[in-house]
Amino acid sequence: LLHSLLIAAPGSRIQQFHFDTRHINEQDHEPAHIINVFIPLMNITTTDLGPTQLIPQSHKETRLLQNPQTRPQANPLLPPVAPLMNVGDVLLFDFRILHRGMANTDVRNLNRPMLVLAFSIPSFHDTKNWPGPSIFEESS
Repeated sequence: LLHSLLIAAPGSRIQQFHFDTRHINEQDHEPAHIINVFIPLMNITTTDLGPTQLIPQSHKETRLLQNPQTRPQANPLLPPVAPLMNVGDVLLFDFRILHRGMANTDVRNLNRPMLVLAFSIPSFHDTKNWPGPSIFEESS
């Protein structure tokens, strides 16, 4: 279990689409080895607050991408979605899906906090996004 707090500050810009980790097997598509769990700490009922935008089913295509800004022309991607959420809602998605944070342009000048949990198979260690030790590992 990994955790963090993502805050889209007022005026934050839209991110580039990206995926958080590569596939373990670059030849064949396998089930998810790590899952993101996003839990909003405030109601995100308009796109002005900068919700997370995802491209459905893109986790199947990211194995083929050398650069997350490009996509195979033979497999067009579905249109992006940006789920609006309330406190207590949960968004689960594969770490390999293309996603981005939208711009926070809310006129009330509010931070948009999101609790992020990540659950992975025991053998996988994501040193890119989570370089520190786990709270469950003994320190040396």
